[in-house]
Amino acid sequence: MRINKAAKALNRSPSTVRRWIQQGAPTVRLGSVGRDNGSLVNIADIQRWRGGGAVTANDDELLARLAIALLDTIRRDEIHISVNISERDAASLLVLVYQRYYRNLTNEQVDIDNLPDEMKHICAFLL
Repeated sequence: MRINKAAKALNRSPSTVRRWIQQGAPTVRLGSVGRDNGSLVNIADIQRWRGGGAVTANDDELLARLAIALLDTIRRDEIHISVNISERDAASLLVLVYQRYYRNLTNEQVDIDNLPDEMKHICAFLL
């Protein structure tokens, strides 16, 4: 859902929702500069984030959320700068973290052809 609609549904201003995103609120897709490139959000995820409530999710939802968090780690947090490694090395490490989490959660190997889009974006840093 776009920020303006989410703001109405949450009875908040769009600037408040944008501020929450800057503070780390979950997004379905992180926005970029330009018209029609705004962030997309899931209201239930934001409500849980705001309320600190327990998150219940199936394996696919957990993997999707992890992929979003890992991508945010490179894009928003610029973790490679914080730990003084290259962006490529950081991406490699985050891919390994995703693979390990996937194996621990599902007891299966990651199917590279079915990676979430966020993980594909991280893999693009490796090229």
